[in-house]
Amino acid sequence: MYDNRILSHSFSKLLEPDGELRWLFYLVQKHSDTDFLIGKNDKEEWISIYRGLSRV
Repeated sequence: MYDNRILSHSFSKLLEPDGELRWLFYLVQKHSDTDFLIGKNDKEEWISIYRGLSRV
């Protein structure tokens, strides 16, 4: 089974250094007890921030 993990161009632009959601990377980088997960399905793409096993 193949899992398509390629983000759309419009979503990836939000995460680039000058993108509107880049602050999420800086937030996770600043707090060593956090991590993020990027997900997608056929209809949408998202970013979840985790602290331990809990989604923030």
